[in-house]
Amino acid sequence: MNSILKGARTLPITTLVNETFNKINDLFATNDMKIMNMINIGHRYSEEVYVMMQENRHIAYVALCSHVRVAMTCTVKLNE
Repeated sequence: MNSILKGARTLPITTLVNETFNKINDLFATNDMKIMNMINIGHRYSEEVYVMMQENRHIAYVALCSHVRVAMTCTVKLNE
């Protein structure tokens, strides 16, 4: 954040608002194209979420294995 606002002291307020609007607008446009491409390919989750799910999958497996002594069956259903 500091790098973004480093030279902001010398700029007028209208210029700051205009630049902030333009950067946010570019960000939304970029993310929109990225998300539309992912939907067209058939992805259900973003790449960041998918990577986090893969990294944390072992935690769910360990929790399942540590509760093997309990005499019940648990299933996880995703909301679709």
